[in-house]
Amino acid sequence: MPKKKFKITNAGTSPDSPDLVDCHIEETDDGYELVAKRLVLASTTSTIPPFNFPTFKYEDWHWTLEVDSANSTSMSGRWSNTDLASQGPEGDEDTWTASGTGTGDPDDEACSASA
Repeated sequence: MPKKKFKITNAGTSPDSPDLVDCHIEETDDGYELVAKRLVLASTTSTIPPFNFPTFKYEDWHWTLEVDSANSTSMSGRWSNTDLASQGPEGDEDTWTASGTGTGDPDDEACSASA
């Protein structure tokens, strides 16, 4: 059975939101990996939401990514990074959504924005 792959299609409206768009969350034998530009940024053995990916460095910031909900075709959650945290309590977090087909190909045409 192919492993599920999801592509982040919407990461909110914060200045750093575009950094997460097109990142992939890929199912592994042991959980999930967060992948950007073909590099694994973080991995987790958790599979049932809510769960977090460990803090990771990407685009010169330290990020946290939380998965609040997941099903066979979508995931969603919250994210924050050191850039937003430095802006104070009003701007320390945003949301993201991801779409997937469950076929193992996140670039499948079925992957579309789900705001």
